[in-house]
Amino acid sequence: SWWSSGSGDYFITSYVVEYLTKAKGMGITIDQGMLDRAYGFLKRTQVYNPDTKANESLPLEVEVARQYGLSFFDSTEGKSQITSFDNLSPDFVSLAVLANVRNGYTNSQTNGLIRLTAMAKTQGDSLFWDAGNKSHFGSVDASTALAVRALIAGVGDNETAAQGIRYLTR
Repeated sequence: SWWSSGSGDYFITSYVVEYLTKAKGMGITIDQGMLDRAYGFLKRTQVYNPDTKANESLPLEVEVARQYGLSFFDSTEGKSQITSFDNLSPDFVSLAVLANVRNGYTNSQTNGLIRLTAMAKTQGDSLFWDAGNKSHFGSVDASTALAVRALIAGVGDNETAAQGIRYLTR
């Protein structure tokens, strides 16, 4: 697993797995053991809480990142539809949409696309999405780019995606 600080981080691990699998798909030699270790990490559905001295279920944000990372492996792990988007920042709603679409959940009414679109903010003739957490590359530009990716993957409204692109190219 990869980390932003402390122990392994599901978001960072998923981000690295995405690009390692893309590189592998392009014919670049990737250490399979490294991918296997990342897969083993992403399969974990509980984390140890030192305060309670017990294993606990993953918070929703972490579960979204976990399922997104697992979507790059040929496995049945992490293939359930993400349906709760409460209290998620726009970057994680985008990740949920991408995970859902990659896992075959393409109905925009239930895969998070409607929620993501509703989170957009207007600036002139463009749209942007608020920044996420700094430890996960959080910036308005990164959130907007991720939202555009999710809109395109989820076959969202083309004009909404175009307005996001307009914001990024201002």
